[in-house]
Amino acid sequence: MILVKEKNFSFRRNIICLISSIFICSCGGGGGGENNLPVSQLPNEQASSKDPVNNLLPFTDIIKSIETDEYFNQWGLSFINASSAYLLDATGKGSIVAVVDEALDWSHHEFLKKNILHPDSVLNYPGNREPTAWQKFHGTATVSIIAARKDSKDI
Repeated sequence: MILVKEKNFSFRRNIICLISSIFICSCGGGGGGENNLPVSQLPNEQASSKDPVNNLLPFTDIIKSIETDEYFNQWGLSFINASSAYLLDATGKGSIVAVVDEALDWSHHEFLKKNILHPDSVLNYPGNREPTAWQKFHGTATVSIIAARKDSKDI
């Protein structure tokens, strides 16, 4: 007897949900604005130079100068939208960033430049070993995204 009541309750609940959904969906309305002209008869409005979209057009040329082959060869830069940040003069100049990672290739050309790595930077590897190139890959890529300079060389 209990099973029958549970089935009845479940069936009743499903019917109530179905009817409620139908009522909610029928509340959508039909638009009904004042302008009933067909699309071909709508007024043709020209964009003016005061439109916000037109004011952004000069920035597309600037972004293109930022998004060079060097930029696109490092997928992380576009992933973090670095060109837009650079456009807003968010260069990170004067920032100190700490990176904790498995390893780093100190000899990478991006790190040989002045003031990229802090003089107190420390790399300790357990067992006095030199990490493999694969172990250095992630840390080098991460620090390159953070600290590389635009110099037309691959990161």
